[in-house]
Parts: sequence; C-alpha cells; structure tokens
Amino acid sequence: MVILRQIRFGQKAPTWSKRVSRVNTLLTFLPWLCWALPATAQEIDVRLSIKYILDSVGNRPPGTFSNETNLRNAFDQVNNRAMRRWNRGYRFVITEIQNIADQSEYYNLTSDTLYRGLENEAEANPSAFFWRTNATNVFIVNSFINNAGGGAAIPSLASDAGYELVVFIANTNPPDIIWPHELGHHFDLYHTFDFSDQVGDTRPDPNPFQCAQAFQCPMGGSMECCCATKVANLDAVSGSWSPQEYNDIRFNTMSYHCNQTLDNTRLTGGQLDRWTDATRRYHLGETTGVTYFVDRNNLTSPPYDGYSTDPHRTLAGGVAAANPAGGDIVLIRTGNYNEPMTITKPLTLRATRGTVNLGQ
Repeated sequence: MVILRQIRFGQKAPTWSKRVSRVNTLLTFLPWLCWALPATAQEIDVRLSIKYILDSVGNRPPGTFSNETNLRNAFDQVNNRAMRRWNRGYRFVITEIQNIADQSEYYNLTSDTLYRGLENEAEANPSAFFWRTNATNVFIVNSFINNAGGGAAIPSLASDAGYELVVFIANTNPPDIIWPHELGHHFDLYHTFDFSDQVGDTRPDPNPFQCAQAFQCPMGGSMECCCATKVANLDAVSGSWSPQEYNDIRFNTMSYHCNQTLDNTRLTGGQLDRWTDATRRYHLGETTGVTYFVDRNNLTSPPYDGYSTDPHRTLAGGVAAANPAGGDIVLIRTGNYNEPMTITKPLTLRATRGTVNLGQ
C-alpha cells in the first residue's frame, strides 16, 4: 500500500520515498496498475493577463498594486496561503502585465455602463486592449462601482451572460482576499448571502440588507454591514450548525464577513467543485488543463460528462476523457475502484474527500 495525495503519470517507475511525503488522502495501488512517469504533482495554471488602464496623461491608477512587484507578490500569497491549502491543484500565473493608453474613459469604472462598455470595446478592439482568449482578462483601474474593491461577471448569471471581465482597483482593500473573491465570481461562485448560491453544502448566510447599521466595514462594498452586525446576524441563525458549518460561512471567500485573511479564508467542497467545473464549462482555454470527476456512486445513466454533477462512474472513464497531451486532473471520489488498467497518458489522480482504493 502506498499513501499518496496525488500522482502524475509519465514514463518510468515512481520513487516512492519522494511520494510518501505528500500524505493527505489514502490511495491504494496494487501491482496491476502499470505505471508510466511520476514527475511532480500536476498543477493547473490559471493564466492571468493583467492590464492597467492609464489616465489621460499616461499614469497608472495610484495605489499599492500599481507596483508590479506588489501585484505579483499578492498572487504568490494567494497561491501559497489559499490555493494550495484548498488542495485542488490550481494556481494563478500572471502571463503578462500591459498598460492601456488612450482609453482613459475607463480609468474610473463608476457605473455598470462603463464596466460593460470596457469589455464590449476590448472584445471589438483586442489589439488596443490586449484582450486575450487564452487567459483571464484582468483590468486594474482607479475606482469601481459603489467604491468596491473590484468586480467580476458570474458566467451562469443571466445578466452576466457573455461577459468575462474581472476588475480590481489599484488601492484595493483588503489587499489579500479580494483577489480570490473576485476570481471566484469569474469561476461561477455567487456570494454566500445571495438568495441561492447554487451550492448544496453552504448554510444560508444572512443577507447584508438585514443589517441595522450603515456601511462601516473595512472590507469595502456598499452592501457590506458593519462587522459586529454581520456576525450577530450570523450567530442568530446558526444555533443548530456544527462549528465547521459556521466557519465555512464566517470565513468563506465569497462572504462579506470581516477579519478574513488568506490563512483562514475558505471554500466548501461544493464551492470548489463548482469553481473547478467552470474552468471547463465557461472558460476553457484560460487554464492549462481541466478536471474530470469520477464517482462510482453516481446513479445517473450514461453518457457521463465528467462534471462534478455527473461524474464518470469508473476511473477508466475519467482517464479516457483526459487530454492525451497531458495537463488534466482526474478527481476520484471515495470508494473502491477495481479496474486493472495501464495508464499511458500524463495526468494527475487526486482524491479530496476520503479514502480511495484502486484495485480492491
């Protein structure tokens, strides 16, 4: 028995001593599973094309993140302190940083009309706006609607359909969790306090309009309640919740609760499934790979699409769906998978919800 969290396949026998250090989820492999290359565990890159909108005289928006070093460090922190802790094999990679001149009408995106107009014009004139079809398009501006730190379209939301823009302001506050929050919207996550966040394992988060006090929180956003009132509202509805269910809302990346950091912010398993699905469903091409789900307990009839809501029933199905050129993840849910096979394509097997036994 070998204890592993994730395995990437390639061409030669694995060195077990280098693998066992990555213990998290139990994967049992019997000798029939023929190995091809092991290399380090696969991480899927989420490519970010970042653009500064310059003012009328050619200046970047002022603030902490007008400095490229600070910007790159921020995403390094997101990767190291949040993305890797969430253990889904994704990381953000900045592929370019560009300056956009002669478009100063978008320097301050103070209305929805300007926000939508920026994307419409960028798609119509991609060379002037460095609009990319193989990366997430992120624009950094001076100010945003209702003094918020940023915004992003939610692809499954009818009013956002067809839009892909992600926006941050250069002096965004707080400077850490705003990045995964807005990119969470881009990958189809709603606020936890929306009437339905479309995720089954999140508890109902009190709507911010229930707050008795006006906006005073350092989080930013006109719908934000003062910190104490938000927590009081949450406490009032959470009497029957477990501590994990409470913390899954109190520190949720998609909530508006205060005192979050990259070290305590979180997404539930269902949110991470939805985020992962969005890389295939809406933003194929922005990432270097995608994830296919496998669950032997899926009771639907074939064909299976490999999304978290309709996973392949067999490991063989997930492996067959993965790109022969490599780069994909096959995420296996709890169970025994007695499927002798030889895997010859480069891919990563992951298990995130419990014990997976391959070959029993």
